Amino acid sequence: MEFKFIKKTHSYLLDGQELNHITQITSQFLPVPFFNEQARLRGSAIHEAIELNDPSSLPAEWYDYFSAWNKFISDTKFITFLSEKPLYHPDGRWAGTYDRFGNLNGFETIIEIKAGPDHPAYHLQTAAQQELIKVNYHYKVKRRYLLQLKDDGKYILHKHTGIHDYSLFLAALNIYRWKKRNNIS
Repeated sequence: MEFKFIKKTHSYLLDGQELNHITQITSQFLPVPFFNEQARLRGSAIHEAIELNDPSSLPAEWYDYFSAWNKFISDTKFITFLSEKPLYHPDGRWAGTYDRFGNLNGFETIIEIKAGPDHPAYHLQTAAQQELIKVNYHYKVKRRYLLQLKDDGKYILHKHTGIHDYSLFLAALNIYRWKKRNNIS
């Protein structure tokens, strides 16, 4: 099977067939009110700077988000195992990309990086990412967090602990697909 991610259109393809993806699914049921085009551009730029460990491409007003990432690494000693890898669920036929998977305080952990506050949709997102790590790498993720990078160089680490988060994601996926099949917008 050939799996690929097309960054420009944020599309995930499996043997040429487009797969539903995590944010597409969760945004239908839990829209994030503070997410807009400016937030998307800022987030993409910050992610790229973090991935390259090079903030030189960031506008000056966004540099402190990168500083917040470095402070998080310095404070917690988080060790990244894997980052920014598009994956698909072979049985569920859906896809997504996690931000960071690594070790935080001795636990296998998913870190979802945002330049805005936590939101209930992100809890389902990290639960789905946890499942993708499990089925693709056979790792048991012990903890899930949203790392909120702030424009003052500080950060907030939000722990996601909902035991039903993945079940809720699957329910959203099934309703999303049912609506598509029945031409309901």
